[in-house]
Amino acid sequence: MTSIWPGLRVSSSPASEWSPLQEVTFIVGNAANAGELVISEFDYNPANPTTAEFNAGHTSAGLFEFIELTNTTAQTLDLTSVNFTAGVKFTFPAGRTLAAGASVLVVRNTAAFLARYGTSLASLSAGEFEDGSELSNNGETITLADAAAAPITSVAYSDIAPWPVNADGAGRSLVFVAGAQNSATNWRTSLATPTPGENATLHTEWQRAHFTAAELANTAISGDLADPDADGLGNFAEFATASDPRNSASGRDAVIAQKQPDSHILVTIRRAAIPGIIVTFQTAPDLTTWTDATASMTLQTSINTQTGWLTETYRTTAPATSGAAFWRIHATKP
Repeated sequence: MTSIWPGLRVSSSPASEWSPLQEVTFIVGNAANAGELVISEFDYNPANPTTAEFNAGHTSAGLFEFIELTNTTAQTLDLTSVNFTAGVKFTFPAGRTLAAGASVLVVRNTAAFLARYGTSLASLSAGEFEDGSELSNNGETITLADAAAAPITSVAYSDIAPWPVNADGAGRSLVFVAGAQNSATNWRTSLATPTPGENATLHTEWQRAHFTAAELANTAISGDLADPDADGLGNFAEFATASDPRNSASGRDAVIAQKQPDSHILVTIRRAAIPGIIVTFQTAPDLTTWTDATASMTLQTSINTQTGWLTETYRTTAPATSGAAFWRIHATKP
């Protein structure tokens, strides 16, 4: 961004007078456009203040509201005059930029926000919602526009299904997964407390929920192939099936097979459904020759837990005959 002050002649009189200098701001570089800047997380109905927060003067849950924006490009974006036109009011000041892959925050109340999430996030906050605006607990449309008033992104969220209901006052935030921003199925709730400014992945949140900071630094405990509960499932497999890596019994219900009266088999699986992990449902007659299970089964139900995992039930297309059959979930990183 640069500023230029041009002199403009407004009179042809002999005096040849010039008008006062007028400041015009030009955006130089990569201005934020649709598809480049996303609303990556927001907390519209935060948890109630703790005793310490209340005693510090932060007496209303709404004071802890925030919106996180993330640059999805490989280049720095100029946020000059980017503004919220619906939901809340805020305009980014001239010269504010956002590095590739980085996030920036706009908060309801700076003091309350930093009291809850830590002063280390102060540099990531661009400022507070303007004109006393706030996010609605009942749902509304949040629209972000560029300097020319062209929409960048818009989210019409709600506090009822199909939007994740655990974000409505239960101490969790709404986290964008991928795809169209305005689709409820492309959002999940944070696993525990919100993660403003971190642009945290589901895997990162899952690791924090099960390991201490010291354990996260020790791959022998928290690494993908580590097996702290000695149940035969590495941590990555536990993550892929929403299991507890510290409980050896928790992964046993990730794949459940039941024979029906008509000899068809129902298999219920629990699997991750997020970008960055490939999960396939497989079958084999001998624990060696694994193939795609869905080729011989039909999907009966699919339940979105709204946290990043799905629970699906499949039914064999033909009744079971003599011989063995095995099913498994196979998870890999691309």
